[in-house]
Amino acid sequence: MHEHDVEKDRLSQLLGQEVLHLESLTGGLSNRCLLLTLANGKAVWRPVSKASSAFAVSRDNEQQVLQVLDTVQEKESRQFRAPKVLWQGKEGLLVEWLDGEVLDEQFSLHHLMALQAEIHTQPTPNHQLDVHLKAEQYWQAIALQDKSPALQAVFARFQRQPLPIHFPLACCHLDLGTYNLIRQSDGCIGVLDWEYAAAADPALDVAMTIHANGYDLQIAVEAYCDAKQADTQLWLAAVKAWLPWCDYLAMLWYFAGASAWQDESYRQSGLALLSKLTAV
Repeated sequence: MHEHDVEKDRLSQLLGQEVLHLESLTGGLSNRCLLLTLANGKAVWRPVSKASSAFAVSRDNEQQVLQVLDTVQEKESRQFRAPKVLWQGKEGLLVEWLDGEVLDEQFSLHHLMALQAEIHTQPTPNHQLDVHLKAEQYWQAIALQDKSPALQAVFARFQRQPLPIHFPLACCHLDLGTYNLIRQSDGCIGVLDWEYAAAADPALDVAMTIHANGYDLQIAVEAYCDAKQADTQLWLAAVKAWLPWCDYLAMLWYFAGASAWQDESYRQSGLALLSKLTAV
């Protein structure tokens, strides 16, 4: 029997409804999700797997964030939508498939930073991002042969440093970019992949968005502060303080990915960031 047929039968039994078709979704670097066709429409299967463990992803936390976003009274006035949770168990999470057009460069930096400012006004998740713990979880997933003296030194240096927390904790997506956004037929923006979302310093979230999207620090922070009517200089200093931590977490993430997927491109990305952090 074909591997997809085996998985289709397994998920049909698990979910209590027939999976008519399934296909792998591209673009999800840390979870390798599946698009399922069910009798009543499409849904996305987000599994608990070796890879999700390597990337320290909790489907329970993801479910909690999505359910809160779905129950807030003001959700109809939001400029964005998040997928609804359809099923959750120890094996994974089934969420709504949001149909729409994948966004590209035409979705401007200013639009993205305004969207991020709106996400930060949503109810704060119960679970808090502990950056040192997240780094430790990535470290445990990294292959022994990748733990070079240079990597060990950078890891030890950051794990000793206090975190540059500046602002009260907020609802943070922590992986926001056009690669996780779609425009739906009514013009609303669908925000996908909430697996890293947590209560965190919003300045860290802004720094991660700048880091992931290659944005200019000054322009991005000004756009964010325009959207939330905040002090640009204060936020610039806060976001700048988090940028080395973004390099650090991304480096560990890539090395963990190299181990989880046996993918040399992940290792090369990790080594490039290691070189950058070693030069500091």
